[in-house]
Amino acid sequence: LLQGGLAQVMTHWRLAETPSPSLAAGWPKTFRNSVFECADGVWVHVMAAPEKVPLMRAELDRMGPERVAELNQAMGFEHLLFPNLGANIEAFLAHPSGAWLEALWAADISVQPAMELGQIYQDAQAREMGYVAEIDDPDLGPLLQPGPIVGLVPPMAIKGPAPRAGGAAPGWPQRPAPSGAPPAAKPLAGLRVIDFGQHLAGPFATMLMADLGAEVIKIESLEGDAMRPFEWAFIGCQRGKRALALNLKLPDARAIVHDLVREADVVLHNLRLPAAERLGIDYATLSAINPRLIYTHCSAYGSHGPRKDWPGYDQLFQALSGWESACSGEGNRPDWLRYGMMDHQCAMSAAYGTLLALIARRTTGAGQLVTASILGASIMTTSGVVIVRPDGSIGEGPPVDALQTGVGPGRRLYACADGWLALVADDIQLAGLGPDLEALFAADTVDVGLRLAHAAGASAAPARTGVSEAFLSDRRNAELGLAASYPHPRYGRLTQPGALVSMDGLPMVSDLAPPLLGQHTRAILAEAGYDAATVDRLGNEGVVVEAA
Repeated sequence: LLQGGLAQVMTHWRLAETPSPSLAAGWPKTFRNSVFECADGVWVHVMAAPEKVPLMRAELDRMGPERVAELNQAMGFEHLLFPNLGANIEAFLAHPSGAWLEALWAADISVQPAMELGQIYQDAQAREMGYVAEIDDPDLGPLLQPGPIVGLVPPMAIKGPAPRAGGAAPGWPQRPAPSGAPPAAKPLAGLRVIDFGQHLAGPFATMLMADLGAEVIKIESLEGDAMRPFEWAFIGCQRGKRALALNLKLPDARAIVHDLVREADVVLHNLRLPAAERLGIDYATLSAINPRLIYTHCSAYGSHGPRKDWPGYDQLFQALSGWESACSGEGNRPDWLRYGMMDHQCAMSAAYGTLLALIARRTTGAGQLVTASILGASIMTTSGVVIVRPDGSIGEGPPVDALQTGVGPGRRLYACADGWLALVADDIQLAGLGPDLEALFAADTVDVGLRLAHAAGASAAPARTGVSEAFLSDRRNAELGLAASYPHPRYGRLTQPGALVSMDGLPMVSDLAPPLLGQHTRAILAEAGYDAATVDRLGNEGVVVEAA
């Protein structure tokens, strides 16, 4: 569980000897999320300033420049991405969500409504992709549940409903007994992966494979991954990779890609497919060069259907899946749960599908196309918290309270005199603690509260804040591989969350720090057979870039 939690903080926790201002600042918790309430009470999460949208332009014109300036000034701050934030807030209240969604989608602005948990099962694109399956549960009857969310050959299939309590376990084939000897090498040692991904969902998947021993070559444009300016986020999904910078619009760069792909096992990216086709890195082109290639594509909405080429971001799927509404607390505006939650889920499903395809290749000798999406992964995150029936009715547990402390007296945070305590207790344990838990815990320290909770048989832990530096600096975490440290050419000694998977006797984090743009260009090309003079020529002609 701890290592699963580390996946969610990879883009937020780091220590560096010489951090840049961007790396040191990180993503501020006070950042105003771009969620807007519409006239019908529905909130929408918008990922770009909407001034080019005719409907918004008409509303701003109706207000007039003086009113627009007054509303913006009333915000008390300038938003980095929404220069007319105050006026935008008032404009969205003038029309229902359906009108705004239609207008924003028509302008190619990424937006989704903040739905309630479970409503995503009725989403037309999710149904088109087969991400929703009807299961006849032996106790509850027909239910909607997540279907296969990874595209493979042969396709994944649902074997049946969950078994009844006390039912017979399914039979499993006999396996050879383990030898007891620790593995001699990481499981993906010798595997070569070409990573064309940008942002988070694609690159995080290849970083997981690098941690498991794969050789990962990150190929970027000469301008670099679009996330490089956000250094705190970029380094959270790039360790263990070597970097090659190419201008893929030029024939010589495509020839380099073809040379690398001939020797590769996996290509993985999360570009929109039309862009991949324009750059000549689509599945048809690369699989013709290497029929054994596993080609994994992470999309926003899936590989087919009306939204297959739509852009998408982590925030949109936190909204669409219901988590922004569910976690905000009763009566509060939907709240984005920090950067990366759904991107990480997509990346892990993509890595999972890639490994399954590699196992299949051992038998068939052939490569294949593997698909994953943020939409599919976001549906899977809801499977344990709601019951959805085919008629659309939804059953769920108690909501998060307005103060966002929890879902009831036995599962919530309590304020103590010197901090916060997280409590998990059943009815009997609550009765042993007394009738007024808030007063009980508020009267003393967290340590005292822990003793009281444990004496009643309940589970409790201190709910700490600002723990990243202490965690990463802890010698025990370094020994366990839960914190990883390596030299970085710009930041000096860089420490990040460590192994997300442990295997007996093996270090599960590469000693390669997140690379600079083009840091390994010359070395990678030399390995591919390009001599120094050729690399110099390619650099002079703007085909490649080496790190300064």
